[in-house]
Amino acid sequence: MTKREKVRELMILKGYVGCVEKRLACFAPLLPYLETGEGIKTPLSFGEDVKLEEIMERMADVYEQYWNEDEIDEMLGFFRRPVGQKVIASGEQLVAKLCGVLDSYLWEKMTRAAKDKLH
Repeated sequence: MTKREKVRELMILKGYVGCVEKRLACFAPLLPYLETGEGIKTPLSFGEDVKLEEIMERMADVYEQYWNEDEIDEMLGFFRRPVGQKVIASGEQLVAKLCGVLDSYLWEKMTRAAKDKLH
């Protein structure tokens, strides 16, 4: 298993994928109606413009900046155990920060769409 695959498994174990999916579900009804502060409409569609896999790859980039492969292996071993699952259930601060990746991602998509409409 590659380091990237291990990071993906760790993100699934820790609930990050579920977090992003829930937030996207909340945003999905709004995506067609988004506009910038200047009033430029930037309709996005889930799956076409907004892609879960792209978001998860950006989150994996964040993870890989903090831990090397040996540390990721140790975390996988820990978080697969019941005590690790208990830690996950109580540690939502990192989840919230990583889910902030979604906010940045959507803002970038809106900004790009707005620029495209202006040109």
